Amino acid sequence: MAVAKIALSLPAPLVTRIDRLAKKAGLSRSAVVREVVERTLNEYADTEVVRKARHIYARIGEEDRALAKTFLPLVRDYDEAWKDIGKALKAGRPRFKTWQEAMRWGRR
Repeated sequence: MAVAKIALSLPAPLVTRIDRLAKKAGLSRSAVVREVVERTLNEYADTEVVRKARHIYARIGEEDRALAKTFLPLVRDYDEAWKDIGKALKAGRPRFKTWQEAMRWGRR
């Protein structure tokens, strides 16, 4: 990876903290600053990804609710038809060998 040198102006107390951490970790001052900058940028990128994902999932949720409102009545009609067939079967009406026979009988 290519390396570019930059000059930073930092408050003296912050430089002191960086130097202490570098000594404790056995790293150079540049390595400590590089790692902190990389972590910060990665956290920002992760936060941005999560924010975008939440936005996408919210839109999916809205679309799912719209689909449910559209198709729920259709499912209810289908369920009601099967309930009617079930009631007819329990009432001793003809027994069917296949579900197709039951559907044909239910549609008459």
